[in-house]
Amino acid sequence: MIAKHEGEDVYEPSAPVYTELEKVLPGMGWMKHEGAAPRPLFRDYAKPWTATGVLDVSDQKFRLTPLGKSLVTGQTSPQAFFQEFVKRWVEDGQRPFSEMASAFLQADQSLDFRDLYFGVMLGYRRGDDLSASLNAARSHTNPMDDTPKRRLQVLLSVFEAAGAIAKEDPRPSDNDAKWIPWNTELLEEVAGIAFNGTSQPQSADLLSFVADFTACAQSSGLTYGNALVGRFLAATLTKRFCILTGLAGSGKTKLAEAFAMWLCESDQQYRVVAVGADWTGNENLLGYADALQSGKYCAPVNGALELMLRAAADPAKPYFLILDEMNLSHVERYFADFLSAMESANSQLALHGEVSGIALDGVKGGLGLVVPSKLSLPANLFIVGTVNVDETTYMFSPKVLDRANVIEFRASEADMGAFLDAPADINLAALRAQGVAFASAFVQRAKDGADIASLVDTAGQAFGPLLKADLLEVFGALSKIGAEFGFRTAKEIARFMVIHHELTGPSWLYKEALDAQVLQKLMPKLHGSARKLSGVLKELEAFATNKGLTLTLEKVKRMQQRLERDGFTSFAEA
Repeated sequence: MIAKHEGEDVYEPSAPVYTELEKVLPGMGWMKHEGAAPRPLFRDYAKPWTATGVLDVSDQKFRLTPLGKSLVTGQTSPQAFFQEFVKRWVEDGQRPFSEMASAFLQADQSLDFRDLYFGVMLGYRRGDDLSASLNAARSHTNPMDDTPKRRLQVLLSVFEAAGAIAKEDPRPSDNDAKWIPWNTELLEEVAGIAFNGTSQPQSADLLSFVADFTACAQSSGLTYGNALVGRFLAATLTKRFCILTGLAGSGKTKLAEAFAMWLCESDQQYRVVAVGADWTGNENLLGYADALQSGKYCAPVNGALELMLRAAADPAKPYFLILDEMNLSHVERYFADFLSAMESANSQLALHGEVSGIALDGVKGGLGLVVPSKLSLPANLFIVGTVNVDETTYMFSPKVLDRANVIEFRASEADMGAFLDAPADINLAALRAQGVAFASAFVQRAKDGADIASLVDTAGQAFGPLLKADLLEVFGALSKIGAEFGFRTAKEIARFMVIHHELTGPSWLYKEALDAQVLQKLMPKLHGSARKLSGVLKELEAFATNKGLTLTLEKVKRMQQRLERDGFTSFAEA
């Protein structure tokens, strides 16, 4: 239905989509009234619909996501969609389908509605004794409340649509029906996506990674679209250094912090470090050996060195160093050693000149940590830098930009309007360790290679030659002003394409991944006068238009407007 009404205004009560929704699905409250003025449901309560991953209303227009389009065209079957949905659905930090799957696997009998209402939904958590929960449920004489009863009916219908369970006899109504396990393999996968029967963390693959984190973030009060989260996570896995830039207060640091909290099982696995305006060397991150007291090492109080030492000693778990307002000082002055260490396993961070290690002194919880003379950058350490652009900050050099994906955060008028309609409190604590099941897979994927030859469409046609042709076209345009890219950048773009495909799944589109890389990897170095940039921006505009690269085209047009207004433009915008 939404496919027929794409582009219609979410906030417009007279939009034809609302007429059809009321006709096809009556009684759902698609329109309410404030006095005489009608107010559409989607204006205030879009989240339950967008959380499915098939609908996007972020620009105040009804749009299908790539997943939604694949459902409409038949590339993804409804049952396949529901199977992926039940694996990743998170509600208020909980996974109701995982609990239900665990219960069905433990049950040695069919379960009726009261069993599932009182015994499972209200009285059971993974690892509990199901028989005790069911016995307690069967002693209940209280009536079922309407709201949780309707919720359970929806959960059961979705679980049936996924093929996980089935009614023992399809004739009775839900109140009189009994359900049995139907697809044991699927039930085991859903039950184990977060925890096994003993409530110990269990590894999960990355297919539902993006949607899982996005849903958890939304339940904590943060609103990030799947597309933005997908670009951020793919960039982080491509290269363990990512830069988030944009408007102050647009959610850059919150995204990095929320993801670290969600993925890590302990707060000792991440640090948010505020970069100071007086940082002129790496001592603020690495500390220094005390020149007056032999055998003593002065660690920075911000915990950055301690975090790196813990990461080196614990290689299977992810660790995050979040550098807030990274460009308050010249990045090259305090971060140059890190930039070099990122490029070679043989390049190490020099810490002191002692032959043996020095015990880390003066750090809370640092007992037992030893500072070696040299430290390789741990392969499980992920660095995220946030950047605000104004007259008090410094711009990055090409040396920095070449080594990272630069993801820009912007707030649209529709975003601001939706926020002002219902300002939400943020509860990051609700995210704590919710994604720990993905931790080991995340670290391993960052270490593993990525072969562009493995990237093929549904007909088996390789994307490698197409990517080569597209990159050479952009290379030709950028080379005219000396902004061409090197072999490392080309390799990282290819790696991003593969990982982005893995995270997105069947709904992946080549042009969306290419769009992200032209914007995040190739355009950030652009800055200069109208004489220098007007030609290359025209070429990029034509390329983006021809290839359907919406993000790139939007950025190019903003840069062109600034060029026309000021005679100068830059990728970075204040």
